Amino acid sequence: MTERLRELQRRFTAHLRDPEGRAPPAGLPEQRLEVYRELVFNNLESFIATSFPVLRSLHDERQWNVLIREFLRRHHAHTPLFPRLPLEFVSFLREQPVDPERPFRYELAHYEWLEIEVANAPAPPPADSVDAAGDLLRGRPCLAPVHRLASYRFPVHTIGPERQPREPPPVPTCLVVFRDPELEVRFLELNPVSARLLERLAGDSGLSGRAHLLAIAEELQHPDPEVVIRGGLEILERMRRAGLVLGTRPP
Repeated sequence: MTERLRELQRRFTAHLRDPEGRAPPAGLPEQRLEVYRELVFNNLESFIATSFPVLRSLHDERQWNVLIREFLRRHHAHTPLFPRLPLEFVSFLREQPVDPERPFRYELAHYEWLEIEVANAPAPPPADSVDAAGDLLRGRPCLAPVHRLASYRFPVHTIGPERQPREPPPVPTCLVVFRDPELEVRFLELNPVSARLLERLAGDSGLSGRAHLLAIAEELQHPDPEVVIRGGLEILERMRRAGLVLGTRPP
């Protein structure tokens, strides 16, 4: 490829990204340029809107198009792969000033991207000898192989057109997004104890459920570890019903 052709491509793509700020190469028909401009913008807008449906629903058409135009104009992607564009959009929002009308914008986009990530993540081979009805205290709880833990200042899982908080609540929102045995993407809201339990289980240390809960009771300096164990068993049962815990293996 000659340097002249490279320069022509650079000018052409720069114009497609920023039609108002970057002039096209000389000699190209305006009608043809308009076709390319519309194709690039419309394809990007459609893909991002589909990937972030809740975020899209919080903007009118003008606001949304301005946001997508800014993304196209200003963001320099780190990958040419189209399926990775949602993560690029999240990265773009992270670098933007806080939207006073939607101060949760970046976190909401990250949560919606996390659902995409979990849906598409390759699953490791299934664990051997998982007892779906196993004793969660005596056995070693086995987690769904695809799960992601995240903490947010805003309750992103509740945000929608009718609920758009301007201030974060005093307590952060901790969520786990996971793929259940039927390959459905689901989430659970966690309190600090259940989040800590999930972190320990994900470490796959070979301990039983009871051993994990005793360790958490010690971390909390709880005067009655059996209270933590009973509460932890309820958490584990809820995780199993949801499909986050698949069952148990021998410790």
